[in-house]
Amino acid sequence: MNVWFTNQCSMNDSSIFARRLIPMSQMRTHLPVLLLDFDGTVCVGDAPVHAYADAVLDGLPTEITTPIRTTLDDFLAGRLGPRWEDAYEAVHKMSAPHVSREDLDRAYVRSRERLQDGELPVGTPDGLVDFLASLDGVARRVLVTNAPLEGVAGTLERLGLDPVLDGVFPGAGKPTGWPSVLPTILGDRPASLAVSVGDVYGNDIAPLIPLGAATALISRFGPEDTPAAPTWAAASFPDLYPALSQWLHCARSEGH
Repeated sequence: MNVWFTNQCSMNDSSIFARRLIPMSQMRTHLPVLLLDFDGTVCVGDAPVHAYADAVLDGLPTEITTPIRTTLDDFLAGRLGPRWEDAYEAVHKMSAPHVSREDLDRAYVRSRERLQDGELPVGTPDGLVDFLASLDGVARRVLVTNAPLEGVAGTLERLGLDPVLDGVFPGAGKPTGWPSVLPTILGDRPASLAVSVGDVYGNDIAPLIPLGAATALISRFGPEDTPAAPTWAAASFPDLYPALSQWLHCARSEGH
């Protein structure tokens, strides 16, 4: 597996990825690229965002924390529709009047440390490992996440995703980072050879549409009113497997 290190990562990182570092040039092949988000896409489960909320709300009075926790539970249960793009944004927006930006950042780091240590139960969408394995030799499977490497590396290994990914780009700075991230992954090849899959429209879908990439939105909380439609949208990642597989096989054939 390849890793491209960004400002949040170090070449001296002792993770499984750092030990497998390969020059980017070796990844620039004729194959199309499947771009994958981490939280809510390949790593599913609500424990990480609850851990984030716990860290954010720690020490605040119950008259503040109780309504936030109740609303978060309602949102995660789908009772509020797509009010926020994801649960992390929900926690951020609801708690912002009561905590500083620095407090939010520290809370996020603490929740990532717990994820890295295996304290938080998470899983993968049904059939994901087999789906990604079926794309070996068909597409380059690259994880692109805003999360730091800590929390991602150990989780991918525990979930069995390490062998079925070709690269990881942590600390990507989505959405504004895409214009630099995409050429780093594709080289001089066009964005039309890439498809981005994610659950946050503003991060994983909207920035890729004007660049010419295909997009697949996981809309867990129901249909979203978006300025530009993704190529595909579904309530779960497994619902997208057939369309993505067909598209990637076609793109591979056309690339020869």
